Amino acid sequence: MSANQHQVQHAARSLVCDRCWHDFFDTTDFQLVCLGYGPSIHIYSRARQIASMRQINESVAKGCNWCRFIQTFIKRAQKSKENDGLLEVSLTPRRSASTPKGNNTFYLNIKAEQHRLEWFDSFLITIHAFTDEMDMAAAFVTARKVQTDINSDHAHQQIKCWLEECGSHECCVQQPGSTLPKRVVEVAPEKCPDTPRLLITEGQKGRYATLSYCWGVEPYGLLSMSNICTYTQGLDVEALPQTFQDAIAVAKTLRIPYLWIDALCIIQDSREDKMQEISVMERIYRESFLTVVAASSANTTDGFLQPRPPPWKSYTIPFRLAGDRFGSMSIQEFEFVEYDERSEPINKRAWTLQEQIIPNRCLIYASHTLQWRCDAGVKNLGNSLHYTSSFEHGKYCETISFLRRPAAKREDQFTRWLRIVHIYAARRASLVTDKLTALAGITKEFSDTLGPRYYAGLWEYSLLPQLTWRTLPRSYHSKLSCTRPITYRAPSWSWASIEGRVWFPYDIFREDASDKLYRCSLIHCETMVKSATSPFGEVVAASLKIKAVLRQAWLIPSREAVLWLAEDNPSLAAAETLHLANFRQDNPEHAHDLQYASEGVSGMEGKYDVSGDWPPALVFCLPVLTWGSKIHGLLLAPADRGTFRRVGSFDWGEAAGFDHLQRVEIMIV
Repeated sequence: MSANQHQVQHAARSLVCDRCWHDFFDTTDFQLVCLGYGPSIHIYSRARQIASMRQINESVAKGCNWCRFIQTFIKRAQKSKENDGLLEVSLTPRRSASTPKGNNTFYLNIKAEQHRLEWFDSFLITIHAFTDEMDMAAAFVTARKVQTDINSDHAHQQIKCWLEECGSHECCVQQPGSTLPKRVVEVAPEKCPDTPRLLITEGQKGRYATLSYCWGVEPYGLLSMSNICTYTQGLDVEALPQTFQDAIAVAKTLRIPYLWIDALCIIQDSREDKMQEISVMERIYRESFLTVVAASSANTTDGFLQPRPPPWKSYTIPFRLAGDRFGSMSIQEFEFVEYDERSEPINKRAWTLQEQIIPNRCLIYASHTLQWRCDAGVKNLGNSLHYTSSFEHGKYCETISFLRRPAAKREDQFTRWLRIVHIYAARRASLVTDKLTALAGITKEFSDTLGPRYYAGLWEYSLLPQLTWRTLPRSYHSKLSCTRPITYRAPSWSWASIEGRVWFPYDIFREDASDKLYRCSLIHCETMVKSATSPFGEVVAASLKIKAVLRQAWLIPSREAVLWLAEDNPSLAAAETLHLANFRQDNPEHAHDLQYASEGVSGMEGKYDVSGDWPPALVFCLPVLTWGSKIHGLLLAPADRGTFRRVGSFDWGEAAGFDHLQRVEIMIV
């Protein structure tokens, strides 16, 4: 062993106690765990040690980082400080869909000796590792520490490298120059570089950036008919909101000559100019060289270039490369680096979704660090680990990065559309009537595969199955309420009529649900848009005419139960009696369990679309889809002139409850 290797090994050994070193870290098993990523991954490799609580506590007092890390988890589960049973601690490698690729995640399993420790049996924790680029482990542990100074020279250099790398990606669209939007901010005019100005482009070509941000309380300094001449002479940058100042600074640093900010480039007190610019907004973002995303800022006064909060505490432990070769890695609980983009202020606003899905490149000033996103993927500043929630992978992935990618097959594009609606529906716009308009830029992309006809948020392709959207169950309503705005913005049968989160049954993702229609067919569907220049935007009227069966029932919202009417008595009491009789017939083993029966176990489940403590009410059940022996459909209430409006949805109906009925024509508005 060379003197340098001896010194490195000594440094690694000093990180842990002698017991952990001999029993765990200086072992072949631990080496296989460390080196386990790659084509020949030892995915079933496991490093294991046995220790008592007393030994762990003593080692913590002596400065063992590994025992201190283990102790943080044990304290959460401990009920009695007197327990001194044995613990089995094991570590295994873990594959993860994260960037950068490498040995950056592991499973930690802590298992208690049975009958001795009363506070837990075992629990599994995912942990994350990172190291310094000069460390001997750096070739394997490729993640680095989270960078919080997102406005440093290092950050600026990293952005330039990202732009250069993106230029060589075969999957990324290259844009040396595009026709500029009608107006842009010229960030450093030749005659006066320190005084940005509003430029009327008149068809000029060039490279420009766009800004995606939250308005919050209406920003000041908006472009208007009264100040447009002044703005073309020069902008008083210090008088602008901080977010606008920061965006101008970023464009200057990257030497992007022009910047488009809607508040400064659309005349805000001109309805005509707004409509014209909104109609081309999809092109503005698609042809921009770069979109700067102020993800962490809730309003324009916040800015986005300030340092981020320091990262969570980590623990440095040895990393074994060979018998006498060691490096080090720092570890922390995985949830501390798991990024949920949905929590960012910008991802709660309606307009900002298309501002991130449409552009080819985004520079994202997130709440924890700086991120880059293009068609090649997502990276963090300094190569810290980027990982989204585990349920955000696979067919039902809802990350913006995933949803940006068009699918080759029509049915996959349909799935992509439904996922976009899912994440979009809960977002809010300042104007309630903007719900469809704020999505129009994305919607346009789907017209060739799912259209051409589009009906207030629903496509001609597989139209009737799309009617089976539903809001969250009653148990979620206290936290995530759903409302229906007083101002008309969509027909009741469209998800766009609801303010709040909606979802589609997963069944319609798996196969062509049109084959599963239950005695239901489309006669006619029609929508009237507010403006011919925005065919995917705001609607002022719509109707849907179908041929199907209807059956009246009682909806009991408090139990989410649907009860059929008795033949000779339409009262709720008679429906309850009928339901109980049917329950006893179908469930003789529970014949005397009245509470079990009252929960609607043997009947259909139904709920209102709108949150609230609603009393029981008469509704009409319209079956739409059948899956196996069960029926799913809509709950309707009478509207004007013989029409109906949607008020809710039902599940788990029996075909026998509808088979005897004649089909009728039904108009829903």
